[in-house]
Amino acid sequence: MSDMKAILLELISPKDSITASQLAVLTDAHWQQLIHMAREHRIAPLLYWRLKEKKLQLPAVLWQTLKEYYQRAVIRGLTMQAELLKLHQLLEQAGIAHIALKGSYLSYFVYPNPALRPMRDIDLLIPDEQLMAAYQLLLAQGYVHPPKYQGDVQSAQAMLKHLMPLQSPSQVVVELHNKVLNPDDWPGEDLTTDPHFWARCRDVDMAGRTIHFMSATDLLLHLIIHASYDHKFNNGPLILSDIAFLIQKEPIDWALFWQKAEEGGGCDGCSLVLYMLKLYDERVDIQGLQTVGRGGQALAQDAKYFYELTLQDYHARGDQILLSNLMRDGWWHKIWILTRKIFPSKTNISLQFPVSRHSPFVYCYYPLRWLYILQRLPAVFKSNQQQELNHQAKKLAVLLQWFDEKE
Repeated sequence: MSDMKAILLELISPKDSITASQLAVLTDAHWQQLIHMAREHRIAPLLYWRLKEKKLQLPAVLWQTLKEYYQRAVIRGLTMQAELLKLHQLLEQAGIAHIALKGSYLSYFVYPNPALRPMRDIDLLIPDEQLMAAYQLLLAQGYVHPPKYQGDVQSAQAMLKHLMPLQSPSQVVVELHNKVLNPDDWPGEDLTTDPHFWARCRDVDMAGRTIHFMSATDLLLHLIIHASYDHKFNNGPLILSDIAFLIQKEPIDWALFWQKAEEGGGCDGCSLVLYMLKLYDERVDIQGLQTVGRGGQALAQDAKYFYELTLQDYHARGDQILLSNLMRDGWWHKIWILTRKIFPSKTNISLQFPVSRHSPFVYCYYPLRWLYILQRLPAVFKSNQQQELNHQAKKLAVLLQWFDEKE
């Protein structure tokens, strides 16, 4: 599987390192693995586009399969654009300030076409004082919580970077943010605490409407922190193409970028991701890239070691985080992880179940939490028994330790 990951990363990159003769020896089983990974991480349309760009030949049935994924992505892109315009109109009419985050700008203004960058959801940044008004507005317009997201919204506003997701009448998932970064994962201040953050945002025309987006420099920092400190690269290799297309398309204020990274204590993590980007596309011009982290490691070498973690098993990512934490050194750390899972704080209970962290009934939900853990255990044990997932978890454990040492 590791070889297949390396091949897939090469195929979606701009490099011409994979030849037609190398593809010719791949079996049907190999191609099924490649397409499965590509679907799982939303890069099937990008794979289709790159293969055509590189003029590589595939069996007709594989071309047809990838073409269908691409065509679905085209339709999905139109649906997401219509939903974004609808949200903008609703919020603007209500006088609620908002900025569209990440994928909304990348898909429609950075990538060659929106189909290449499928969006799972629409993220909107709302000033904290208007967040609940925006939430109530969408509820009144028929937006609902998906069944798995029933946590307490007040707890989410206080502790997370966004409220529980909502689903629109057209089945699009929407997240209302009051922060850009996850406070539990990023060691520094949120980008929105910068008094110049909102002033740096830009206005862009979309289908005759003016949509507000983050500046390219803030977006670059957001993408890197979201993928590394927040997700530990389990949100897929789209992060690499996101950054590559963004840097090539938009001017980046590198001095400001590194200033913000340093203020947040994240220069090492940012350098690690940008060295990973160099493995994906060596042509990208990056200024101010440091070569050695505070722990003395060569960051380019670390990037090579973690590069394939962008193709982690997406559906097993939660189980692998737990398994990776249990693989780390120190019995006290293992005991702490298990205790935190079995006896989480009242706030964490309120984020999972529809009860306030201040309510005495919060304790009634602990048995449901324990039932959830019992239901998860078989999947965790299964991950531990599968060679590829076990190898992946071990590498992820090293990454978790790497980030801890950098904070």
